[in-house]
Amino acid sequence: GKPMAEGQSNVCVRFAENQSRGGGRGGGRQRRQEQRQNYSGSDSSSDSDSDAKRRETTVYCGCLRFEVGKDLLAQVFSEFGRVHDVVVISRPSHTSALIRYKKMRHCKKAIKKLNGKRVAEISAQTGNLMVKLAETDRDKQTRDQFSSTKLFVGFLSKNTKAD
Repeated sequence: GKPMAEGQSNVCVRFAENQSRGGGRGGGRQRRQEQRQNYSGSDSSSDSDSDAKRRETTVYCGCLRFEVGKDLLAQVFSEFGRVHDVVVISRPSHTSALIRYKKMRHCKKAIKKLNGKRVAEISAQTGNLMVKLAETDRDKQTRDQFSSTKLFVGFLSKNTKAD
C-alpha cells in the first residue's frame, strides 16, 4: 500500500465479538397502566387490520396532563380524522398516549397541527405536546441493535485522547 505520512497511524475498527445483551435490560422498568377503548365501534382484530397497519397509523403523544382521559384525547384528535383506538399510558413521571387512525394522512395532519403546540385541555403544565408517529417493532429492533453494539478500536497512537 501507500507509505504513511509522518504522524499518521493505522486505525483498526471492528465489531466486538460475543456481545452480551444481558444486564437486565428492560427488566427493571416500571409497570405502566394502560387504558384502552375502541372508538370505531367495530372489532379491532379484523383480518384487514393487521398489527403492522395499526402501528403505521398510530401517533404517539407525550407531555400530557396526568389526569387526561381517553375520551378527551379522542375528542381532540378526532379533529384530524376518525380515531379508532386510544391508549393512555400513565407513569409516575409522565403521561403519554397512543392514538390510532385508519389513514396515514390523518396521522400526518395531527402531527403537523399539534406537535410543539399547547392545547389547554390536554397539555402538561411544563411543556408543549410532542406528537409523532409511534415507533414500530422494526424501529425498536434497529435502535436496540445499534445501541448495544460495541466497537473495538485498536492501533491508536499514544497521543490519542478519549475525547
